[in-house]
Amino acid sequence: MTQIDPARISRLFRTLSTSAGSQSNNVGSSKSEIDLKGKDLRSPAALQVSIKARLTGLNQEELRTAGPVITIQEVLRWEFGDEVLNNADFSAVTEKVVSAMLADERLAPALQRLVFSLAG
Repeated sequence: MTQIDPARISRLFRTLSTSAGSQSNNVGSSKSEIDLKGKDLRSPAALQVSIKARLTGLNQEELRTAGPVITIQEVLRWEFGDEVLNNADFSAVTEKVVSAMLADERLAPALQRLVFSLAG
């Protein structure tokens, strides 16, 4: 797999956190899907919509446990393309990234805040 740039991921998380608080929660609705048509699917807004769509409908416990995994899966898919999902190591890499982030006393609460803010 290609190396992940930590600075880029940090900027991306900041962008997602900032825009999560300023946008409505129309995720999964036809309006959100229509809004992305014709737009850059590599934009942070497109990533935000895909994460929100996957988080929709999860309860608080699922957001706490599965939310970080879903978020990182979507970030990796956004960064490296849909082909990354076919990589045999995708699940293991996702779990390692999430575990490392949740083990960090500064990153863990930031990731959880991001998940809950994107979930609405």
